[in-house]
Parts: sequence; structure tokens; C-alpha cells
Amino acid sequence: MRTGHRRPLSARIARIGEQAATVVVTGTLDRSTRHVLQTVLSNLIPSGIVHVLIEATELDFCDVSGARVLEEAHALLYAAGGALTMTPSPPVARMLELLWPRHERAFPNVVTLPAVAPVRHLPTMRTLGVKRGRASAKKESAITPARPPIDTAAAIERSRRLHHHAETLTVIACEQVRRSCQALAALHDAFVITHHVQADTSPLRPCTATHPAKAEAFRARADHVVA
Repeated sequence: MRTGHRRPLSARIARIGEQAATVVVTGTLDRSTRHVLQTVLSNLIPSGIVHVLIEATELDFCDVSGARVLEEAHALLYAAGGALTMTPSPPVARMLELLWPRHERAFPNVVTLPAVAPVRHLPTMRTLGVKRGRASAKKESAITPARPPIDTAAAIERSRRLHHHAETLTVIACEQVRRSCQALAALHDAFVITHHVQADTSPLRPCTATHPAKAEAFRARADHVVA
């Protein structure tokens, strides 16, 4: 984040064609601002657009509720034969990597732009032919650069941002646990169906009776996951 305060979310259509559009998103995308992006996408997708690029290199923050808005839009585009692609800022990209598995078509495509290398300044060269006295050299070597004063307000703001980032990572981890429990419950349900289908040709396996209980246990665990 580049300022001490969070910027409000801005979402605008930068380019639009027959089937593709680019939306530039800046600021903070969370529970209180997600409706801004929802409005833009809900007006854009029904018009025949199937490919949407979200330029979010200036997006300061995105939480789980903001990611769900992108997931829902991607699901609609994917059903129509398209997809949603996003170019996030580095901190947002790191959070989305935790939330969205790579190479999963059910989630938006994330493209990370390469970082621009900083400009390296050449060292200052001393003019040839000029001799410095020993006293002058000793005097210059004895001078130590003054330490810059500590910006207390900036330190407090950085601490607050780190605390909020830790809370967001906790929410993302709980969301991953919840989805994993739901997937395991669905897997045990599938085992029950498979065993019953195979019952016509072979006797039921001893583990068949345990799968429904395990599925219910994983569903209950998913319902009780709290960030």
C-alpha cells in the first residue's frame, strides 16, 4: 500500500470489444467495496463478453470476499466458453496463490507481470590529476553519515498493515480447510455410490458402512471452521 490510508475501490472499463473487455481495478477490494466491481462485471458479462482481463497492478489489497466476486464472474465466463484473467499486484498475487490452486480451470487465471529492475547509478569518479591532502582525507573519513530520524507514524502504520495481512492469511487458511473438508466429504459420498454400484457383481466391502459417517464428519468440520 502506497499511502497511510486505504484507497477506495475503483473499477472502470478501459477497453471493450465484441467478446473481450479490460477492466482496470485500483484501491482496496474487500467486503465493504466488492459491490463496486460486482456492478461493473454484472453489466459487462450479459452484453456478450466472454473474456475479461482485470488489470489490478495498482490493487492494494484483496480479501476472500473480493476473491469470491472474481470467482463468480469467472464461473459465468467459463460457462460461456471464456475466462477471467487477472494481473494483480505482488502482495495480492501472493494471497491469491494461497487461495486459488494453479492450473485449475475453476479459478481465474493469474498472470504475474515481471518486476522492473531498479536503475543502477554509476559511481562518481574523481577528477584525474587532483591530489588530496592527508588531513583532508582523514577529516572526510572521520565524518559518519547521520542516521535518519525514525518515522513513528509510518512504523505504526506498517505494524497495522502487517497485523491486517496476518488476519487475512488466517481467513484464507480457514477457507482452504473448509474447502478441503467439503472435498473429502464429497469423496466419501462417491465411495458409497461406487461400492453400491459394484454390489451387483461383488459383495459390499467392510468399509462401505464407514464412508457415510466419515462424509458427515467432514461436512460438520467444514461448517465449524471459523477464522
